[in-house]
Amino acid sequence: MTTLPTLLEGRHAMVAGVGDAVDHVATALAALGARISRITAPSVDGETIAAAFCDAEARQGQPVDLLVHGGAPLGVADAATVSLDVWRDGFSADIDGRFLHAAAFARSRIAAHDRGAILFLLPSPRIAAGRTAQLSAHGALDNLVKSLAVEWGRDGIRTNAIASHVVDGFAQATEAARASLGHLAAYILSDHGAYISGMVMGIDELPS
Repeated sequence: MTTLPTLLEGRHAMVAGVGDAVDHVATALAALGARISRITAPSVDGETIAAAFCDAEARQGQPVDLLVHGGAPLGVADAATVSLDVWRDGFSADIDGRFLHAAAFARSRIAAHDRGAILFLLPSPRIAAGRTAQLSAHGALDNLVKSLAVEWGRDGIRTNAIASHVVDGFAQATEAARASLGHLAAYILSDHGAYISGMVMGIDELPS
């Protein structure tokens, strides 16, 4: 039986994004044996993304078989006054960046005739003023997770997401919530989560 310290031994995870939550997930995966390639400024350019995968493979000496993407931080803007350019830029940074990384990852896994797992991290879907573009983008991401899970499932590639206030940068998030995020991410990406795909799961603390 696989023990927890070696749950992800032999796996290579690319972890893209910035913020405490993304860092915590990367640390949790490394603690369970995964090799980590970190991207702190995820691109929305296909060639740059492909080069990042090649560089990660060369540095670690093995292909990337796990992908974690934390998205891009989207600014707060009033729905009545936000410009079309700001709206489109926000969608491009968040949705396009996630999709392009996932597509590059899937092409590599399919070409290698090998399995893989994708995990998107996103803020919890709490309705708040100024977050219309962000919440709309994450509604699109929910459908993206489901469609990719179906399309790439036949190739052995699973796609899931975790929505949490920890990803949102919630200042009052407890260490227990941060630990739960890392533990759930590791479980989903490991072989213990082999039959989990197309899911958006949540981690949120109840008000005290």
